[in-house]
Amino acid sequence: MAESFPMNGGDGTYSYSKNSHYQVPEELLDKTSPAWNEGKINHTSSSDEVANAYTAQFQKDMKIFLNARAKEIVIGGMMVLLMPGLPDGVHHSELPIGVLFDSLCSSLMDMVNEGLINESQVDSFNLPLYAATPKEITEVIEDIGCFSAERMEIADTRSKFGSLVNVHSLIMTLRAGLEGRGARKAKGKMAESFPMNGGDGTYSYTKNSQYQREATNVAKEMINEVIAEKLDVQSLIASSSNSFCIADLGCSVGPNTFFAMQNILEVVDKKYMTQGATSGSLDFQVFFSDHASNDFNTLFASLPPSRKYFAAGVPGSFYGRLFPRSSLHLVHSSYALQWLSKVPEELLDKASPAWNKGKINYTSSSDEVANAYAAQFQKDMKIFLNARAEEIVVGGMIVLIIPGFPDGVHRSKLPIGVLYDSLCSSLMDMANVGLINESQVDSFNLPVYSATPKEITEVIKDIGCFSIERMEIADPRSKIGSSVNVHSLIMHLRAGMEDIFTKHFGREVIDELFGRTFLKEAEISSALESSYKNGTQLIVALKRE
Repeated sequence: MAESFPMNGGDGTYSYSKNSHYQVPEELLDKTSPAWNEGKINHTSSSDEVANAYTAQFQKDMKIFLNARAKEIVIGGMMVLLMPGLPDGVHHSELPIGVLFDSLCSSLMDMVNEGLINESQVDSFNLPLYAATPKEITEVIEDIGCFSAERMEIADTRSKFGSLVNVHSLIMTLRAGLEGRGARKAKGKMAESFPMNGGDGTYSYTKNSQYQREATNVAKEMINEVIAEKLDVQSLIASSSNSFCIADLGCSVGPNTFFAMQNILEVVDKKYMTQGATSGSLDFQVFFSDHASNDFNTLFASLPPSRKYFAAGVPGSFYGRLFPRSSLHLVHSSYALQWLSKVPEELLDKASPAWNKGKINYTSSSDEVANAYAAQFQKDMKIFLNARAEEIVVGGMIVLIIPGFPDGVHRSKLPIGVLYDSLCSSLMDMANVGLINESQVDSFNLPVYSATPKEITEVIKDIGCFSIERMEIADPRSKIGSSVNVHSLIMHLRAGMEDIFTKHFGREVIDELFGRTFLKEAEISSALESSYKNGTQLIVALKRE
């Protein structure tokens, strides 16, 4: 991949991006080259050979950049670039930024003299940054031949800051831009958001999401069939320049989202070819969407190198609009819609019949509690479908994989309820020994719900924008085997729900909570044997009318 040096994390917008090279010019690291940049870290105070190597790399990169944009921008569309530069005729040694680069280099050499770093480390380091002249940029634009230069100006940024320069602020800005550690920082709080455990550690979702993987595998055959039978790819892309746009809502951190997207791409492409495609292969755009608190760094670091699609991240809740009108051809969501937008308010009201004292979910609670959950699910599902109705083109599809159970089966028979009850039991044990307060348990409810086909059908009909092409109850155990690994189930639950428990009870009790639950494995296994086993996964395929 291209070298990547992220800005220090935080809240900000960066328009100065085209001054970064795709790579450092190779000649700068070759001791036999006239452009070997010994004892320097940039071109501003170096030889003409070094400066020429930087110039050549910039022009090469700029051509790649403009050629790519030429394919992506519609005729008549525009591009606006804001970048560091200098007027024609001004020598690169006169650049103000060069003073800062030289100071950094001087500091590095001081550290060499003190034995903190090696001189060879300085000799092999060069900042991949370049400030171009109008002439250099014009030459590249004319060589590409796809764009006209409507305006090009040299501006003085100091006109907005005054004549005095705050050197301390400049150095801080330089550190923020060049430190390259990509430290993450989140400010503010959105609507309830409980991301899966990020990274790839012991309790990460990446390491503990095999059940979702099998859920995807179980649904694969049905998804393939419904796309092949019901999706008219050729008519959908007639007005979209051969682009087919897919969104995976609630993508989490992978790798399951990548398997699902690859499968959909292959089926759509195959359908397109069977329809007598004459205009070449499709350009696939895949939008990976989840809450802003999702670990998108891990997600994008794991993108398959051989992928045949353009990837983009879209942060935000799917309980609301995420995309422009009629911009998507297919929406996929797997094991995400069971998460409610919030806990039903009645559950926390001591005066309400739905107060859920001593419980953390609805599966073994009163009908009033279950009804409150059902009402919240239906409200959320309407918001979800209304938003997707705006975003999906007529004839486009939604494929949903969500925990569910058949009509007529009582909620107390749900296998997941066994796990919730075990977690609740562990919490009450901890309350009894003073590790947490009982009031903390009474005020905590998991905002997750498993729906029935009837409940989902009612919402779809009420919305009136989608036809139900297929709806099936599947058994994910068919891909896992009849025996259930309780330890893996608890690990899976921790990967998916640790964040919500942490926010309510505190990080210091999480190991204790799940450790106590692991001790209940035999009890959990026995309870699972008597729970409902013949289908706990709903697969729904809808078509936009």
